[in-house]
Amino acid sequence: AREFFDPDTKYIWSLVFDRQGRLLVGTGDKGVIYRVTPDGKGSAFYDTDETHIISMAIDRDGNVIAGGDPKGYVYRISPEAKAFVLYDSGMREIHAVAVAPNGTIYAPAITSESTTPSPATSAPVPTSRSPQPSVTITVNAAEPQDIQVVEPMASVSSDTPRSQTRRSTGDGNAQSAVLEILPDGVVNTLWRSGDEMVFSLLPSNGKLLFSTGDKGRIYSLEGARNNTLLLESTE
Repeated sequence: AREFFDPDTKYIWSLVFDRQGRLLVGTGDKGVIYRVTPDGKGSAFYDTDETHIISMAIDRDGNVIAGGDPKGYVYRISPEAKAFVLYDSGMREIHAVAVAPNGTIYAPAITSESTTPSPATSAPVPTSRSPQPSVTITVNAAEPQDIQVVEPMASVSSDTPRSQTRRSTGDGNAQSAVLEILPDGVVNTLWRSGDEMVFSLLPSNGKLLFSTGDKGRIYSLEGARNNTLLLESTE
């Protein structure tokens, strides 16, 4: 193994390739995204208003979709490094981002400080447990989804006042929420919990799969009010 690129920063949280095959590197503790050519030459691509860029994805137009900590912003950054805050979640961290083929963006927002990944934590050691049977439980949400309409996006820089950014007015007791940002700017809160944290998600065949801790649950969400528990792990 050899060193490919050193951003000379404390943390590297997220990696994604753009359409030109360049590697984008989301870092902390200064919230800078770097762009690295295939030969390992890199430079600062965009300096965000966050401390950490925890998650990144590329949308259908080649823009970078990025999620930050501790302000909980969802950014859209063009290949020319023109940035907009799509949404201020009102939570601490956007732990992941995923883009569906139709351009819809999905993002889990979490609010507990203890859930921010720590580079000092070792990966769990696999064990030889017997496979656990899958469980399917259909749940109909008791309360309607939150819907926020986002006005046309405003460009931002590190000194942009927060009042220029649309912010969630959802349930302040939620510790975690799954956000849906539609191409027309409408933002839906598809799911929320006061005790489960969403750590990853995947749009798949018209459904949204997402995982939570600490019970290792995997849910399937179809529509705005119907979610199914697919699996609960004992790990």
